[in-house]
Amino acid sequence: MKVSATLPIPNLATASDQEIESLFPSFDGRWSAQTKALLAQHGAERLDLDDNWASVPPTWRCGPCGRYKAELARLSEAGVLICRLDWHHDHLRDHGKRVLKRDGSRPSEPEAFRRWFGAVEACKDLIERFHPSFVCVDCNAADGDAKRRLKGIVHPEFSFSPAEIAAFITVQPGRSHKVDVEKAEAIWKLVEDDVLDRISFTDLLAERVAKGRHQRQGRKHWSEPPLGPLLRDMSRNPIYPARMLLQLPADLSARSLQKDGFRSSLKSKVQPVRVPSRAEFDAFTAAQDPRSPWVRHDADWACPSCDRSRFECLRASGKGKWTGRLHRLHVYQDEDDDDALRWRNGWDEGGLTYRTHADVYLCQDCRLVITDTNKGLKSPSEDCLKIDDLRALVGGAAPHTRPEVDLEAALTLAEENFEHAEAARIYWHHRCTAVAVLGQYDHLTKWRGADRETAMWIVLEKVGRYDLEGEELPGMLDFMLAEGARFSAEGEALRSAQRAGGTGETQ
Repeated sequence: MKVSATLPIPNLATASDQEIESLFPSFDGRWSAQTKALLAQHGAERLDLDDNWASVPPTWRCGPCGRYKAELARLSEAGVLICRLDWHHDHLRDHGKRVLKRDGSRPSEPEAFRRWFGAVEACKDLIERFHPSFVCVDCNAADGDAKRRLKGIVHPEFSFSPAEIAAFITVQPGRSHKVDVEKAEAIWKLVEDDVLDRISFTDLLAERVAKGRHQRQGRKHWSEPPLGPLLRDMSRNPIYPARMLLQLPADLSARSLQKDGFRSSLKSKVQPVRVPSRAEFDAFTAAQDPRSPWVRHDADWACPSCDRSRFECLRASGKGKWTGRLHRLHVYQDEDDDDALRWRNGWDEGGLTYRTHADVYLCQDCRLVITDTNKGLKSPSEDCLKIDDLRALVGGAAPHTRPEVDLEAALTLAEENFEHAEAARIYWHHRCTAVAVLGQYDHLTKWRGADRETAMWIVLEKVGRYDLEGEELPGMLDFMLAEGARFSAEGEALRSAQRAGGTGETQ
């Protein structure tokens, strides 16, 4: 028996701001009455509102400092209203994951690897002192400020909890919190034994896990409300509107966020600089390879990190010659399809996973921040810093000069990004593997006469998912072939755009 019901699904691309606010009171965005009032209050037209801010309601309140959103919005020196929240977590958990997953302890035999990974998952939650949560930017910065000022006293992997942050800050309207270092140090002394005990416990757990202790058999399954799987199954049937419902989170995000850019420094440092003439800029550009990003990008390009135009990015080198280049940076999009996450990650479905990427181009000065940061890392990565990190580090970069950057702060951000860098590395490995699987499968079936099952056993060796049961292999093959086709189509679209004379990149 088929029951009919009418479920109106809003078109968030065309819905009015008032309609969105009435439909989603648990969220926030550029459409909310509060956001519009804050823009008017500060006399701002530009807005930088991030995912964290949009994911909680307008009535959200910061745990440590007790301020509501209306008290947190702040106007940058560049005239941008900043509406951002930070995800504050215990760095002891990051430390534990690194120790538990260190390369020397990973078994190579598939079944042993599966049980070892289960042990790691069981142990890592025992290390952190507090659950992660949203806090305001000032409270998260106060945690970092206190630790920097207590360098050599607090353990480098230590983080103050939200309740502990509340105990050593003084709220200053319109400014960063005042940090009472003596109170922060007193808090550290109270928890020092516990922190050091957890770190020692981590080393003990790592030794035990490496010896085969704490293993878990079977595969981890994530429970979820039944509505999610039901909608995913129905979305494959064109007669149902389930796909439109599944698309709502992405559509709401597109309507909610606004990233006009911001500059974190309170005051730009004014120094005498050599400013090129327009004729010198044109002569420099004419001398570049026509295929270079410097030439291929439109005249209105601006660096997504420092907001400077090409003309403002051109500066004199140490030898007095004009220098300027554009460098590619990958920006990743999370994988949010549950089926894809299961095929990609197996028993670790909850790990950070990227679905695709776009490319933006940085000026050479912002790219040098990544280069300099990598010099201080044990495991350098082109993805050590994200675009938001660079914005915060570079601040209000002056035209025609290289900005000064706090390298210690950059290293701290890079170390916190280890999971992002690892997810990026895995993404590129998956992308290359999927394209290779598709190419080899087509070769075997179209040119060598192999049947599907024979070709399946050959090509899936590239994937290395030895944890899968035999009946799961056809599903994995279909997934990898679809991924290979998707990545190949993305690559062809990029090449077509470049042949047409564009950059083929997201600017």
